[in-house]
Amino acid sequence: MSIQHFMNARQGAVWLIIGIAFWLLNQMTWLYSDDYSYAFTFGPDGGIDLHAPVAFSNLLDSQYNHYFAKNGRTIAHGLEHLFLCFQGKWVFNICNTAIFVAFIYMVQVVSGRKGSIYMLFITTLLILFTRQFGQVFLWQLGALNYLWAGLFNLLLLHAFLTRKSSLYIVAALLVGWMHESLSIGVLTIMAVITLRDWKRMGKVPRMPLAITLAYLCGTLLIIFSPGTLRRASDSGIDTHYMLTHLGFGIMNILTNLRFFWLTVITIVVLMIQKRTTFACLWQKEQLLLLAILTQTLFLIPLGRVVEPRALFGIELFSLILFLRLLPPLPARWTTSAAIACLIAYLPVLYIIWQNHRDTLAFHDAMTRYEEVVFFDNPDYRGLRRHYVGSRIDLDHHRKAFNMEYAVYYHKPGLLVLPARYEQELYLTRSFLNAANRTPDGGYTADDITFTVYPLPDDQSLPASTPDHEYVRFASGCYLLKDKYPLIFDGNVQKRARAKKRVER
Repeated sequence: MSIQHFMNARQGAVWLIIGIAFWLLNQMTWLYSDDYSYAFTFGPDGGIDLHAPVAFSNLLDSQYNHYFAKNGRTIAHGLEHLFLCFQGKWVFNICNTAIFVAFIYMVQVVSGRKGSIYMLFITTLLILFTRQFGQVFLWQLGALNYLWAGLFNLLLLHAFLTRKSSLYIVAALLVGWMHESLSIGVLTIMAVITLRDWKRMGKVPRMPLAITLAYLCGTLLIIFSPGTLRRASDSGIDTHYMLTHLGFGIMNILTNLRFFWLTVITIVVLMIQKRTTFACLWQKEQLLLLAILTQTLFLIPLGRVVEPRALFGIELFSLILFLRLLPPLPARWTTSAAIACLIAYLPVLYIIWQNHRDTLAFHDAMTRYEEVVFFDNPDYRGLRRHYVGSRIDLDHHRKAFNMEYAVYYHKPGLLVLPARYEQELYLTRSFLNAANRTPDGGYTADDITFTVYPLPDDQSLPASTPDHEYVRFASGCYLLKDKYPLIFDGNVQKRARAKKRVER
């Protein structure tokens, strides 16, 4: 076997191992959060029709309503609808694994760093430094919004940079329509290249300009969709909000970046050790620096609504720049890189397996009663919250906040109480004792976020509201009232949680 064949076989083996390792994480990740909403169709008012599960026959109609009432990410969320047409999550798990492997490959291509050692090195970096790893790579809707959008943007950008762009106008429209956390930076790169060509050639470069404009149209279809504008209005995002939240937006972004700061440190080291000037760096890496800058400036005015996963675009551009600035890694370090990757991966595998086991236990508990589940929710903090792509987020609200979840699993509703309350509250009234009594005649404890008020057994129960849950247990009737009141922010009702999660 020649050296070239050996190298190709080794790289193929590394790709296979990375794919299997990532597929395992997908297999142990359940549907989560908005996945259950997209399992049903959207009506013209943006409401979810729980009597109409999404199917191939109503997918387009649902996405049409979604665009005008919910938000403009039609491509990513249309794919979410599509995958939920299948029975089970196995189709997505296979596709997501292929996308992850292709994503690592394209990071190599765009950064110019190829070989087995960089496959392992990039995988290790993604595990260690990606913010909200589980939500970006494993959660179904999150992966479609970030991982998949990241791959397709890199593919389009590579084609644009290498001038393989004659058939990419429609592709540019669709990719620009995927997610705004990437499209602003990519659009900046495409616009700068088009303007450079215009200046150098002395005439309009028709094909690059057409592709750039198509990509711009896709981005505008997200930002100015009726659903996006409605969502922004409901969240209170207007000009006054943006101006008054600039400081918070800057701090929020800077404190949640990881790859960006890794790149900054690398630049500082290069300036000190190799006397690299910023002018030299700007001349060589202007496109990536501009992409990072414009994507950051776009997100800053959004303030508190920017979650760490929304920084994926900035982090991706920073990762590519970091790889380009880093001195080439010797091939003899491949074994060390494999060991480092394994050390980074195994704790993540354990965390996600542990969450998978807990979720299985929760679903077993769901079979005991029709609408109530007695289960001690896991403590999702630290690394566990960071890496898992699906969590058990249900609480003592049977109808107001989790109906999609309940209907998906053929339940009329789900109300989740700590395990000990099966005996203390559901089967008996032993919880109603002087030690748990509150001044207003209710009963509560440190491990619950509500107060229990006993009600007469012979009266009909009122309809539940967002912070008042009326229940009928074997032991009697009760009102479960939130300890923390609702905050009304425009048309949006937000639950005011305690600053620290209850210790369990």
